[in-house]
Amino acid sequence: MARKRKKAKNKGISYLKYINIAIAFIIILAFSFSIYNFLQEKKHSSNQKPIQIKPKKIDDKPKFEEITKSLEVEYIDEDEEEQEVVIKSNEINKQNQIFSKNDIEDIEKKTDKKNQIQAIKKSQFKPKLIIIIDDVSNKKQVKAIQSIGYPITISFFPPEIGRPNSYKAAIGVKNYMIHLPCEANSLAFDEPKTLHTTDPYYVYDERIAEVKKLFPNAKFINNHTGSKLTADRKSMDKLMRALKKYDFSFIDSLTTNKSVAKIYAKKYGVKYFRRNVFIDNKQEVDYILNKIKKAIKIAKKRGLAIAIGHPHKQTFIALKKAKKFFKNIELVYVDFLLNYKRN
Repeated sequence: MARKRKKAKNKGISYLKYINIAIAFIIILAFSFSIYNFLQEKKHSSNQKPIQIKPKKIDDKPKFEEITKSLEVEYIDEDEEEQEVVIKSNEINKQNQIFSKNDIEDIEKKTDKKNQIQAIKKSQFKPKLIIIIDDVSNKKQVKAIQSIGYPITISFFPPEIGRPNSYKAAIGVKNYMIHLPCEANSLAFDEPKTLHTTDPYYVYDERIAEVKKLFPNAKFINNHTGSKLTADRKSMDKLMRALKKYDFSFIDSLTTNKSVAKIYAKKYGVKYFRRNVFIDNKQEVDYILNKIKKAIKIAKKRGLAIAIGHPHKQTFIALKKAKKFFKNIELVYVDFLLNYKRN
């Protein structure tokens, strides 16, 4: 009996031994397989160029206007006669006068009365061109615009998600305006504070009151996008009512040829102007220069033109190159329009 127990015990030890050997073999096999995979991966990676992970850049590009056919059209008021605008001498401040009394007397001696008057008008009252840069929201853009070297009006975005401190960029800037987000036909341009056709009047009132507080020196507002809002009569009635209350004038960006803003500006006595040319629908220097030339042509024909661009690199390059075109044009800020009258 004892012999049988001893034999069974030895047999059990033998099975345990085989199990341990099997486990050890599996462990060694798994370890060997891991080493093989590691070496293969290392060999494969050594034959490839290392992947360079570039840090993400903050997208500070301005949100461009909605793309509509209206952007390519040069607008000229249909109710204006095709004649040069002559501004009376009592409507021109002393800074715009070129000739002194002695100069005028010299002209009188050398020319007859008719030629003398024409010479004074031609020299004193140059056609005016206003260039506006929309979509501005930071100091970097402001410095780039100011470095161009001649009067350009900056139109600031109100604060919004992604640009909470845009109003601070306007501190220290003279003759700026506000670029107000308005509802477009495309929802892609919507922001939380975009004015909508469905908004009640108090929303318009609160929005205009807010930008008045944040941009205390602004006298003008122009619309960002707004192809839907500016074509809606009820909306323009609400907007012009609010602009009148807070003493703003309006420049229609004309993102649609169906805009009715002028009708309601007249209803509430809001001073109204509209842009003539968008200069940078295409980011090409030659294209932008040609658009600037068109704006100059309109200014010479009408006495005044308003051109709108955006803070793009190619736009800034073109504006610097365009200096040579302004020989017989006076570049002025938008506040010039506060005292401007057409004859």
